[in-house]
Amino acid sequence: MTELRESAQPAIRTPVRQCTADVRPGMCRICASYCPILVTVENGRAIKVAGDPSAPLFEGYTCPKGRALAEQHNGPRRLLQSMKRDDSGAYVPIASEQALDEIAAKVSELIAKHGSRSVAVYFGTGVMTFYATAAIAAGWLQAIGSPMIFSATTIDKPGQQIAQAAHGNWLEATRLSRRRRRGLSLA
Repeated sequence: MTELRESAQPAIRTPVRQCTADVRPGMCRICASYCPILVTVENGRAIKVAGDPSAPLFEGYTCPKGRALAEQHNGPRRLLQSMKRDDSGAYVPIASEQALDEIAAKVSELIAKHGSRSVAVYFGTGVMTFYATAAIAAGWLQAIGSPMIFSATTIDKPGQQIAQAAHGNWLEATRLSRRRRRGLSLA
């Protein structure tokens, strides 16, 4: 809705756009940093994402992926239903139940033919959109007997994993220290 506001010169009119924008606090879930964000919502749609300058640790910082969340959420190519590639190579809608059944059959076939290590999970950017993703995936891999779990850290920064394996980390040291104080086994 547009209204006209009169300026200092009565003969000149300037259009003023009225909107129902609202800024809501939230957190980005693209990665495990969970950056605090401010989402501008207009007419029920996210139109802008910015870092929250009142968050002392982040001081308003967000990465480009976080700032692009509104575009990602409203993008015309965003998947809104399960899709399957047909024989021509085109993607066609498929019922979620049917998709899960077909995926389960294919994974079972792979395990029967090549063993459980033929199935792996890779966590990349975007894994944190649903908090339980990592736990569910790890549980599934354990159930099928596959140790093959990878992430951006294991692929891009293997030294970090090696250092933690060789030297431990503060969480592990804290756990061991508590067990020692209680007189429990360190295993």
